[in-house]
Amino acid sequence: MGDEIVAPLRQITPRTDLNMVQQLTYLIDSILPGPDENPPSDFVDLEKLYVFCLTWSLGGSLIDEDRDKFNKFLSQVAQTLLPSNLYDNYIDIKSLNLDLWEKKVPAYE
Repeated sequence: MGDEIVAPLRQITPRTDLNMVQQLTYLIDSILPGPDENPPSDFVDLEKLYVFCLTWSLGGSLIDEDRDKFNKFLSQVAQTLLPSNLYDNYIDIKSLNLDLWEKKVPAYE
């Protein structure tokens, strides 16, 4: 399997386990289309959506060093081919593709 995360990952701001699970469910609920809107049923699409939600609900408050560990762990356990850095990507709701944030947000000058 590769590297395992054995020590607790460090967060910028402390969060409870319940808060992280709650954040995950809120994020999934806000992104996943309702039953009347033809929700995805393909495993690859659902896994990309789930990994995106995990990245930002559980991994969003991690310090940079631990974000790298979390990113590597998710990439190892996912069955879908994922981008090398999940934090640099957003999920396009219509296509369910992970695309770079920089395509969406212009560079600041």
